[in-house]
Amino acid sequence: MLLYLIDRVGAPTCIYGAVAWGSWQLRELTHLSLAYGIIAVASFWYFRLLIAAISSEIKLARLGARAHSIRTWTPFNLLFIYNAVWHMLRHRNHEFWWTNFEKASKGGPSRWTVETITLGERVVLTADEENMKAILATQFGSYGKGAQFRKEWKDFLGLSKFTFMRCR
Repeated sequence: MLLYLIDRVGAPTCIYGAVAWGSWQLRELTHLSLAYGIIAVASFWYFRLLIAAISSEIKLARLGARAHSIRTWTPFNLLFIYNAVWHMLRHRNHEFWWTNFEKASKGGPSRWTVETITLGERVVLTADEENMKAILATQFGSYGKGAQFRKEWKDFLGLSKFTFMRCR
C-alpha cells in the first residue's frame, strides 16, 4: 500500500515543493503576504490531495487483491506514457497492450487486468471478459465518465450509453 501511495503523491509532492520554494524566493521581490498566501493555497491543495490519496488507498486495500501493477524506472511512470504514444504512432497498439498483459500473467490475480499510477492518477486497463461485461452491461452505472467527458465527446458519441455513464 505504501508503494502505491508514493506513486500517487510523488508528482504532486514535487509540484508542491517547487511552488513553495518559488514562493519563498518571491518573498524578497514582492510583499511578504503574497508569498505566504501562495504557500498557504498550495499547502491547502497539497494536504487535501494527500488526504484523498490516503483515503483511496485505504478503500482499495479493503477491497482485497489488486491487479498487477506496471511500473517503469522513470519518475512518475512517464516511460509508460512514452511507450503507449510511441506504439500508437506506429500503429502497434496491439503489441503494446499484449506486452503489458503478458507481464501481468507473471504476477497478479488476473492476467487480463493491469493497473498503473502515472502522474499520480491510477489507471486500470482490462481485457478480461467478466470485467468488460460488468463495465458495459451489468454495472455500467458504477463506471463514470463525468460531465467533462460528456461535454467533450457529445458531438462524436452523441447522447449514448457511453456519454451518460455516471460516477458514484
